[in-house]
Amino acid sequence: GSNTTTSGSNTTTSGSNTTTSGSNTTSSGTGGGTTGNHSFETALPIDVNPQGGNTTGTLVDADTTTDYYKFTGTKGERITAVVIAQGLVATSTGDDVTIIDAVATIYDAGKKQIAQNDDAWPRTGTDSQAFTVLPADGDYYLAINTFCTAFPNISGSCTNAGGVVTFDYETFIGDVDKLNAPDINEGMEPGNDTVAKASKVTYALPTGAKPGQYGISILDGTFQTAADMDVYEITVPADTSISAGQRPHAEFWVQPITPDNGTGAATNGKFWLVDAAAPTVHIAEVDQVNYSDGDNQTNQPIEMSVPITIGPAGMLHTYYFFAQHGAEPSVPVSDFYFIKHFAGTYYLWDVEKSPDANNLPALPEALTVSTTAGHYYFEGDLSTIADVDYFSVDVDPLSVSATLSCSAQRVGSGLRGAKFSLFKADGITPLGAGSVFNEVANLDGTPLDVAMVAGANKKIVVKVEAASQAATVTSGYYRCAVSAAAP
Repeated sequence: GSNTTTSGSNTTTSGSNTTTSGSNTTSSGTGGGTTGNHSFETALPIDVNPQGGNTTGTLVDADTTTDYYKFTGTKGERITAVVIAQGLVATSTGDDVTIIDAVATIYDAGKKQIAQNDDAWPRTGTDSQAFTVLPADGDYYLAINTFCTAFPNISGSCTNAGGVVTFDYETFIGDVDKLNAPDINEGMEPGNDTVAKASKVTYALPTGAKPGQYGISILDGTFQTAADMDVYEITVPADTSISAGQRPHAEFWVQPITPDNGTGAATNGKFWLVDAAAPTVHIAEVDQVNYSDGDNQTNQPIEMSVPITIGPAGMLHTYYFFAQHGAEPSVPVSDFYFIKHFAGTYYLWDVEKSPDANNLPALPEALTVSTTAGHYYFEGDLSTIADVDYFSVDVDPLSVSATLSCSAQRVGSGLRGAKFSLFKADGITPLGAGSVFNEVANLDGTPLDVAMVAGANKKIVVKVEAASQAATVTSGYYRCAVSAAAP
C-alpha cells in the first residue's frame, strides 16, 4: 500500500530473498485485464501451478476496475497468489508511484472474501503475495486491482491514482509446497508437537545465488485444538553468508490473519525461540494479538528478528521455534498460520561494538554505517536492565529535523518498557519537544520527528534504556533507525 515500514527496512543484503518467496519466474501465459474480465461472471480461468508460465494482464485504471480470474481448488489446499507489477520494471525501487500498487484478493465460490494481501510481508515494495488454506473443494476467484480500488475508504488512498502510467502485471497461483522456496509444513497431527518430533527447517539456494546465500523458507501448519503447539528445528548451515561487520539473525515474518489484508486465519498465534541446550528458556517471544496488518501504519505484522549463533561445520548450533494457538476458541478449519523465515544477513545494521563501553552520555558510540547519506540503522543489547546505551551521529548542516524509530519487544526481545531518546551532543539536553519514545507491546509507535535549527547541531545522541526485563524472555536486543539528513 501507500505506507512504509519504518524501523529496519533499510537494505536486503544477500540477494537471495525475494518479496514473492519462491515465485514462478517465467513470464509467458494467458492474458487478462483489457480483455474484459472485470466481474466474477467474466472471470478468466487460470491454473494452479501453471506450466505455461505466469498470467499477464493490464489493468484499465488505478482507481476503479478489477480483473477477475477463476481457479479450482480442494479442501485444505495451501496456496499462495502472487501479483507482480513493480518487479517487472528494472528501474523500480518497489514503491514507484507511476506503477500500479497491486492488491490480490481471494474469494470462494459464493463470492465471499477469504484472504487478501496489499504488500507482501516482509515489505520490500507494493507487489502482493496472499497466502491461505482453501476451506472446501470447488471454484475460487482471484481479484486483482490497486490499493485505491481495494481500499477506497482509507483516507488519502487514491491521491496518486492519476499519476500511474504503468498498469501491466503478472500473476500466478501456486501450492505452497511447490514453490521454489522450501516449504516446511507441520504434517499430520500429532506431528511436531514436541521438541523430539520437531520439523526440520531446510534452506535452499535461489536460482543464481552464490554459495551460502540461502533464501527464504516457509513454515506453515494448522492448530487442531486450542492447546495445539508446533515445533520447528532450526540449524542454520555453517556456510551461510554473513555480511562483513554483521551478526547473524533469524527472521520470522508471521503473515497477518483475518480475510481483510490477511490469510483468512481465525486465530492469533504465540511464537517463541529457544536454544536447543535450554529448550524451556525463551530467547525471544511474540504474541500475534499485539499485531495488525501491513496497512496499519503504527501496528505492522510480526517481524520477529533474533540475533543467533551459527556454528562451524561439525559444531552447528540448533534452535527450536515454537508456534502455539492463541487465546481464541478453536476453529480448526481456519486456525492456520504462514511464516516466512530467513537466517543470515537480511538487514544491514551498525552493530554495537560493546554493550558496556557506551554507557555514559559523554562516551557515545559513533555510528558509521550509513546506507543512505545521513540515515543510520543500528542494533545492540542491554546487557542488564541497568545498562544504558548511547550512540552519536553527525548532523547535516542543512538538516531541520531528526527522526528516530526503534523496536525491542516488538521484534521479540525480552526488554519491556524500552525507552529511546534524542539528545543534543552532550547526551543530556533533550534535542527538542517530543524527543522521547516509549515502546509498548501493541504499537510500533509513531517515529520521533524532532525539529532542529539548521546548522545549530553538529552531532546528536540517541539514548537506549528499558524499564524491565521480561521474567520469561532472556534477550535484551533492540534495533533503531535514526536520521539527521538534509531535507
